[in-house]
Amino acid sequence: MNQSNEKPMVVFVDGAAEPTNPGPMGAAYVLQDAAGSQVEARGYFLGHGTNNVAEYQGAIKGIEAAIRHGATSLEVRSDSQLVVKQVLNLWGVNNEALRVLRDQVLQLLNRVGRWEAVWIPREKNTKADTCATNAIKFHQDVVYDDREILASESAARVRTAVGDYLRTAGKRTYRKPAPATGLFDSQNER
Repeated sequence: MNQSNEKPMVVFVDGAAEPTNPGPMGAAYVLQDAAGSQVEARGYFLGHGTNNVAEYQGAIKGIEAAIRHGATSLEVRSDSQLVVKQVLNLWGVNNEALRVLRDQVLQLLNRVGRWEAVWIPREKNTKADTCATNAIKFHQDVVYDDREILASESAARVRTAVGDYLRTAGKRTYRKPAPATGLFDSQNER
């Protein structure tokens, strides 16, 4: 980890294995320039594997994107404590596959120059999470601009609300409506 007064590019990274772990994996990143404007957002369908592998793949792909865009200072933000703490050498890496991925992340970060890895709560990583989960959902890589991510998040909330309603609809009790009277009474229709 290196410090500088230069304002860094920021990459939000995420990975997921859903609906089970291990299961179908997706990884994603949202890259912002030093002013906070979105440069690029991508999600990748990775096949079958674990959540931790997907989290590392999100970091790798995000750092690679930052390098392609000329980053000389980078802040990597992740909601995975495991990835952040292993990259910062605060936690050991017991799994050989994860050690290889961690080493790849460190090699890429050293190419950037100045970097920092920061843990953030999941609520602060919703755009990258949306990209990763949509890659899993569609079983393909996805590219988003900011409007599409927001629309996708909104659509996901609507799908959840509709699904919740449909799951509980059969459990509700309904009263039989009272017989029609007045203007719409069948005798007035003659």
